[in-house]
Amino acid sequence: MKKIILFLLIVQSTAVAFSQVKISGYIIDSSSNKAIEGAIVIFKESDNYIASDSSGYFNIELNKIEIPYAYHLAYDFVITKEDLNSINKNNEFAYLIYMTPRNMIFREIIITGTRADYHTPITTTNISGSELNKNNFGEDMPQLIEFTPGVVVTSDAGNGVGYTGIRIRGSDATRVNVTLNGVPYNDAESQQTYWVDIPDFAESVDDIQIQRGVGTSQNGISSLGGAINIYTNKLEEKPFRNISFGVGSFNLLKASAAFGTGRIHDNWFLEGRISKINSDGFIDRSFADLTSFAITAAYKTNKYSSILNIFSGEERTYQSWGGVPKDLLETNRTFNPYTYENQTDNYTQTHYQWHNTLYFKKDADITLTLNYTKGKGYYEQFEQDQFFSDYAVNDFIFSGDTVFTSDLITQKWLDSDFYGAYLQYNKQFRNNFDLSIGAAAYQHTGDHFGKVIWSEYATQFGYNYEWYRNDATKNDANVYVITNYNINEKLLSYVDLQLRTVDYSFLGYDENANPVDQNVDLLFFNPKLGFSYSYNSKNLSYLSFAKSGKEPNRDDYTESSPNSRPSPEIVYDIEAGHKLNLNGWQLQANIYYMYYIDQLVLRGEINDVGAYTRTNVPESYRTGIELSWARTFADKLNWKANAAFSKNVINEHTTFIDNWDTGEQISETFTETEIAFSPSLVASNSLEFIFLNKESPKIKRGNRCSIALQSKYVSRQFIDNTSNAGRSLDQYLVSEIILFYTHRSETFRELNLGFTVQNILDNEYESNAWVYLYVYEGVEREMNGYFPQAGRNFAAVLRILF
Repeated sequence: MKKIILFLLIVQSTAVAFSQVKISGYIIDSSSNKAIEGAIVIFKESDNYIASDSSGYFNIELNKIEIPYAYHLAYDFVITKEDLNSINKNNEFAYLIYMTPRNMIFREIIITGTRADYHTPITTTNISGSELNKNNFGEDMPQLIEFTPGVVVTSDAGNGVGYTGIRIRGSDATRVNVTLNGVPYNDAESQQTYWVDIPDFAESVDDIQIQRGVGTSQNGISSLGGAINIYTNKLEEKPFRNISFGVGSFNLLKASAAFGTGRIHDNWFLEGRISKINSDGFIDRSFADLTSFAITAAYKTNKYSSILNIFSGEERTYQSWGGVPKDLLETNRTFNPYTYENQTDNYTQTHYQWHNTLYFKKDADITLTLNYTKGKGYYEQFEQDQFFSDYAVNDFIFSGDTVFTSDLITQKWLDSDFYGAYLQYNKQFRNNFDLSIGAAAYQHTGDHFGKVIWSEYATQFGYNYEWYRNDATKNDANVYVITNYNINEKLLSYVDLQLRTVDYSFLGYDENANPVDQNVDLLFFNPKLGFSYSYNSKNLSYLSFAKSGKEPNRDDYTESSPNSRPSPEIVYDIEAGHKLNLNGWQLQANIYYMYYIDQLVLRGEINDVGAYTRTNVPESYRTGIELSWARTFADKLNWKANAAFSKNVINEHTTFIDNWDTGEQISETFTETEIAFSPSLVASNSLEFIFLNKESPKIKRGNRCSIALQSKYVSRQFIDNTSNAGRSLDQYLVSEIILFYTHRSETFRELNLGFTVQNILDNEYESNAWVYLYVYEGVEREMNGYFPQAGRNFAAVLRILF
């Protein structure tokens, strides 16, 4: 949530004979010399306005008859200095505007160490909360950010509600670090990101930064493919109330309400939100019943600020994890192999964050953040013909026959606690050197247990019979130092050094497949070094090198012995890019080379304890080029697009296939094979036409209406690491239309009405799959499951802001 405070700056000029003038400029935070993104520049006579981009740049063409100009800066800053840098013979006016934060609570001190700014030599994309929620019709976070470069998303239920997933540059969610206000969100053991546990969180988001590649030092798991940093703590100065209602295909229903007190008694703030989402899903029985709330309380003086965040989500979803067999895709795309009525996943997760910042001077501060996350839940399954021996009970005699198996209903539980703290000191020395020093420590405890709640032969099991229970504890700590040094007016150096330690205690197997308590200690040194060079105010190049190491996940450890246990993954990442603002165009291009040592992949091999687990491949790499561009034409047409071209290769890889005829495995070695789920081309395109624009932000009245066409193309993806086209996802192109209307008046601070038609061409495509190969009766066969996405579907949302 953002507070828009208007400041009027009158720029006097003389009318001239030509019909158009060009006004451009940069908006700079005078306290840090960093760009201010999202400042709105308004022109008095015409009511035209434009927002500054991530480099603080704005550019607009206006009729000369509208001179003299006046513009407001809608941001949480006050103007401290404004310079008219130049006027050339073509009537192009260039401004440099310096501003100072009005309220230190909005300076995002708590996330300084994880966020990269415009000059940091890191490949990033920034998305504001308002831009994010313009596409928010009730879907999970991955679907709202899927149009950023190199991103591919999937949904188990097929309509973006419930269990969803995301990949960045082909790297899955376990290799993408996610933080919420600087606090780790990835599950500490599985390293997955379960967006379903924080439904409708987008309604609370102020902005998101997506980093591709290794990125900056993060708390939590190390980044091997990207990072998603989410921020929620920009608080409103004045009271507000928001309500939102949405409906859509597959019985999608969404409702949310939010409030804010504004500033109370000079120092206090209180904001909150509650949300409810229901959906039947595209896949049969893939319903989702989701509830969430968020509350933020803050206290602020000139020397100290304190922010308490509490947010929670509760989900009940029917399982649609099995996928659709390939031979049913043509005839029954909504097939779900699960039919048991209560085959559901049930989980509640609550987060507590307490951010405390002391301000020594305007150029120094220290932040202490304490956090605690409580999660508890289970998934329930009907399981047929289960052997008693797998559940630690004996076979028995029934009517003279020995009974070995039974149908069961089971529940697998996780009861987890995650708590920790991080401390960060920030200091700016003069105007050319910034220093951040930080340390963090976290502990995760997970209690894993399973219950049999029903059996075909109940006498073998007592009430709520528990057939396994094991605890795990993971300690994760890191220290880092980050410096930004302006060598001269054009050249900036960036150094980011992190030392991270992991201590993991769990119940695993020894060499004889006996369960024993085990412990793993790991130490990672993750250095990053980069340079950026500003040729002028519109051109910037950067070059960076980074190394990152990451531990295997829980299953890699618990389903192996010390002899077959995999090694950590290591990546070396080289990035080079250029950012250019030219005649209204915002252009960015970057190239990268990511060299992996011991990347973990599935190859079908059974290890020494009889489990299929991931194994290390010695060498692999990802390399590519990413392009993005944006342009506004005549204040009527906004064009944004990006394209990511890549090559993703395992140098040598051996895959294993079970031979059911002999009980052995067959192996085959591949060289220069494509990495699974790594498309060579991912492209997005967005065209927005504004056909009604009668807004006047300075008096907060008016109407605006636009229609946008958004498209996403993803090339072929291989399901396994054999580059076999018969085991791949076909390329797909999917498009959606969004109609968005905004009304401002004395009655409504803002009324938004959105309507979307998704997959307008009704294309049939799949975004994820799994495959299992085996030989039976001398013939190679496969079991598989594909995840079809919904065809043409609709959604609408109404938001009212008081």
